[in-house]
Amino acid sequence: MVGAIKLKNNLSSIGLGIMAAGAIASYIVFATFEPLTLPEPNKNVKGIKTLKSTFEVPSYPDANEMGQDQKYDSNQVTLSTKDPIEKVHSYYKNVFESKGFKQTKEIKFSQNYFAKYKKLEEEVSVSITKDSATNGSIISIENTKD
Repeated sequence: MVGAIKLKNNLSSIGLGIMAAGAIASYIVFATFEPLTLPEPNKNVKGIKTLKSTFEVPSYPDANEMGQDQKYDSNQVTLSTKDPIEKVHSYYKNVFESKGFKQTKEIKFSQNYFAKYKKLEEEVSVSITKDSATNGSIISIENTKD
């Protein structure tokens, strides 16, 4: 019985020793780790223009451009203005209808407005949100072409 207890204590000591050695080895690997150095990107690479749509997103008068995105089949621009939603909505409705677009959807809320216009295979979405910081509007316009 005493021999079994001594064997059990020896195995426990060996197990603790192995765990301590593993912890020390892990620390050494962590402390000496150096990340791979990635090569500098080639700054001379140019993209290929493959955009199907030639639609130009009309800018709102005196609006500030906040951002834009151009993809293979769509353009998107975000603008800000000090004008209220109703005035911005009226402007874009007149612009798109004068270019032959038909309004296919309209959703109005007190703080938001959304409309879709379509002409042949071209579709334009106009989203206007009240900017509570300025009492103006944030305008997002996206066009897609089938």
